Amino acid sequence: MCRFWASLGTGLYDLDRKPRPVADTYRMLLEEFGQITIVPHGEMFETTSMPATLKIDV
Repeated sequence: MCRFWASLGTGLYDLDRKPRPVADTYRMLLEEFGQITIVPHGEMFETTSMPATLKIDV
């Protein structure tokens, strides 16, 4: 099944573990929006005086 999806050219990396062009765009999205968290039963966005930080290193 994995080879089927790989043959369609989907995913961030190919079977040789080389990044596809969409990987750069995905990284950009993580850098820009990675600090936004979704909290169950809470507000989606929070207003605070603290500066935004990334949850993960990219």
